[in-house]
Amino acid sequence: MLLGNGRLGGKKGIQPVLIHGDLWEGNKAKGRFDNRDGIKHVTFDPTCSYAHSEFELALMRMFGGFLAGFFNEYHHLVPKTKPKKEYNSRIELYEL
Repeated sequence: MLLGNGRLGGKKGIQPVLIHGDLWEGNKAKGRFDNRDGIKHVTFDPTCSYAHSEFELALMRMFGGFLAGFFNEYHHLVPKTKPKKEYNSRIELYEL
């Protein structure tokens, strides 16, 4: 069983976070929004919800536009949920 019964995330389980919900290459851009702060990264067209952070990553992987370096840096800041060996299986499940 991949989900449920306290299996993920140890005793605390999965802690829902606010996700964009539709993050893919077509919903991100770079641009200048005022004359003093330079180029900024932005996202738009959200369908926000509270969910497991890995759900967002599954959508990003499925629809593309994010390189391996992004995912490596993300997991440096937000480690994969335990059990880590089932990460790819969870991503595949969330892609359904």
